[in-house]
Amino acid sequence: MVSGLGIALFSFGAHARAPAGQYQTFDQGDDTIRDARTKLVWQRAVAPQLTWAAAAQTCDTLQLGGNTFRLPTVKELLSIVDEEVDHVYVGTDELEPRAIDRFAFPGTPGALFWTSTKAGSDAFVIDFRYGNTQTLPLDLKLAVRCVAN
Repeated sequence: MVSGLGIALFSFGAHARAPAGQYQTFDQGDDTIRDARTKLVWQRAVAPQLTWAAAAQTCDTLQLGGNTFRLPTVKELLSIVDEEVDHVYVGTDELEPRAIDRFAFPGTPGALFWTSTKAGSDAFVIDFRYGNTQTLPLDLKLAVRCVAN
């Protein structure tokens, strides 16, 4: 007879989370979240996929909680990348990586996100599957997360 035996069939580890104290206290229904380290205020939702110019305009006109938003620099957007990549189910048998705190930024897709940092006729983007950067042409339609000072 076996008693007190617990068996875990599947374990994917803890969900990716930001370091304790990185974000000021927030509720899951909040539209924004403040980074306690950088003092930046982030839009928690993801804007639709847009070209770089449309992304910049969308952020420039966004008003949440009395803040004026803009497209983040590559350095700013990298500040919310989680180095501990988490995996989420995206289909019956599919797992997809996410390099972001899913509690602080729920619904963030494993996608490329625009930054305001240009490199010639391209701009830097952050891949929130793995947290890496690259440059891409400005006419592509990519995800957007806006930031305020």
